[in-house]
Amino acid sequence: MENRDLYSNWIEVDLTAIAQNVALFGKQSGVQVMAVVKANAYGHGIIPVAKAALRGGAAWLGVARVEEALDLRAAQINCSILVMGYSSAEYLREAVASDISITLWSRGQLESVSKLAGNLQIPAKVHLKVDTGMSRLGAAGRDALSLAAEINGADYVDFEGIFTHYARADELDQSSALEQERYFFGDSQYIRLGRY
Repeated sequence: MENRDLYSNWIEVDLTAIAQNVALFGKQSGVQVMAVVKANAYGHGIIPVAKAALRGGAAWLGVARVEEALDLRAAQINCSILVMGYSSAEYLREAVASDISITLWSRGQLESVSKLAGNLQIPAKVHLKVDTGMSRLGAAGRDALSLAAEINGADYVDFEGIFTHYARADELDQSSALEQERYFFGDSQYIRLGRY
């Protein structure tokens, strides 16, 4: 007879530990924490993990898609939420109407968002993503500063922030991450925009 115990797998998620970890990180870093709960909190349950992170003091939740953000809103989670990936036209209206922050990296996206938000008479909350080496999504460094200035001056757009995604920050050799950091911050020109 087959021994089923050899083939049983499970994950035990300690929501108290998640809350404590978020609280500790926030205390030690002295900055607001964004808990990234994309992909169903990496398979651990987006709603319970999000609520645990918020209990621990997270100020923001990060997701990959608008649909995930809408699931959080449907669960009465009203904190700041950033969609870090592409927001399709299909869900963009709902994102703006639901007070969900979206990510931009092109002038075409900015024009679409500004027009939509103007039609809704609701400012769209946006973040600019700069590609510093991940080569997935983001404005090229040479375009980022001018695009940021355009976002900052666009009608019906609330420019909340700017970010990048380190490609290899989890490696023991931090040289790649440090190079990306220098590229992103450079002479700090990116953070001298508008109110930043």
